[in-house]
Amino acid sequence: MESTADLRRGLRWGTYRKFLKTDCCEKPRSVDEQQHGGDTGGLIRYTEDVGASFMNRILTCVVTSPLGRPLHTFQSPSELLRVFHDAIKCHRSLYHDAGILHQDVSAGNIIILDGEDEEKPKGILIDLDSAIELANREEAESNIVGTRLFLAIGVINTDNHTYRHDLESFLYLFLWTIITNRSECLPKTSRLRRWRNGDWDELAMCKSLDMKQDDFERILEEFPLDFSPLKPLARDLRQILFPLRDGVLWTGTDDSPEGTARLYDEITQAFEEIIASLRGCQ
Repeated sequence: MESTADLRRGLRWGTYRKFLKTDCCEKPRSVDEQQHGGDTGGLIRYTEDVGASFMNRILTCVVTSPLGRPLHTFQSPSELLRVFHDAIKCHRSLYHDAGILHQDVSAGNIIILDGEDEEKPKGILIDLDSAIELANREEAESNIVGTRLFLAIGVINTDNHTYRHDLESFLYLFLWTIITNRSECLPKTSRLRRWRNGDWDELAMCKSLDMKQDDFERILEEFPLDFSPLKPLARDLRQILFPLRDGVLWTGTDDSPEGTARLYDEITQAFEEIIASLRGCQ
């Protein structure tokens, strides 16, 4: 419906540039110099080339069914668990059955379905704008794809995007959804606010530290009281996704069929166990 090229029609194209971190040491030009020749680079003098070209993205609108509610409108912790469980199953089906990797697990891309039928999914994954067909993965450009808050560490480090990175994004989204607690706005003191700032290297370092056991516990301290029973699940998900190898958190991906099935199974089973536990307490 609309493309980046159309929106930027008439503007100069080229590579991405960012402002220099250090103060420019050039002598400021006088008004006379600015008016009568000399360097006309303007702001470019205070920037540096980052070596990445603009992508011509196309905006499209797709109307689908069934109709669902936004993720932040979940009505109870139990409903939230079912939504995430079913959305992860949806991701697995996309990956295995359709050969599609979603690549943008985020707050706006999961919806809640209403209905009394326990056999039907409670949550589904939507929006395939950033998705890629596995058959074409080698031809894809190596850009960082996804929503900043929920990006996996490997994606930030420009590793090839994998199914495991999307599952890592589910963990970040799970934490964010609970801590924001239906408001879509992080508390001013939340550690997750740091995930919105800094360059990519700083973001990767920040998330790597937060996924270590002690720092992760500080994140869990932000859970509202009603969500305290979900802390064990969050711990399990962290351990499943970030096993220790030689004393270091491993953020790699086991792409073998056995490894892929095992990771999906372990994560969905962790959700199923706590769903059953909470149901037994009701």
